[in-house]
Amino acid sequence: FPRRSSVTRSKVAEWAVLRFGGQLDEALALSINESFTFDGAPELRRGVRLSRVTQGCGSIFSSSAGVLANYEMSEEADRFGYFLSHNWSVSRWSKNFALCFAFNFHLALAMGIFLVIIVAVLTSLHLLPLVHEGDLQSTWVARLIVVPMMTITLLFGSNLLSKLGLRDPDVFLDKVC
Repeated sequence: FPRRSSVTRSKVAEWAVLRFGGQLDEALALSINESFTFDGAPELRRGVRLSRVTQGCGSIFSSSAGVLANYEMSEEADRFGYFLSHNWSVSRWSKNFALCFAFNFHLALAMGIFLVIIVAVLTSLHLLPLVHEGDLQSTWVARLIVVPMMTITLLFGSNLLSKLGLRDPDVFLDKVC
């Protein structure tokens, strides 16, 4: 949703209809927009990189206590890619896996497809051995490499991309912002 200063009332109404099926009136939509743009208080508009949230297998979710170190993980942000909502009754492991699945699934799938193609090409060139299992032929390399690499990418994809210097999305997480 664009900043309020660039939003006309008709755009807000249009957004409310699209987003909430017309169940949200224009005044409430404007109020929500003002809440998330932090007009007049940009220092409150803070975000944290997704890789920092999932770092340490979601260790940020191990305690509900907010400490200065958590706040220092965040930085002023022009906009958030995502607003993370959560509750403290769910384990940190479940939250971390949900985030990893939501944000890394497509990367893990692409990694798997890429590796299967590489294994298939190398096998067709007779550079990898085939294992005969009844009527089936397969290569042990696919079993040894593809599934573990997809799992690693699923669990640590945003962290790996961050280590490579690629920017992962800024998110709003109440505990650190």
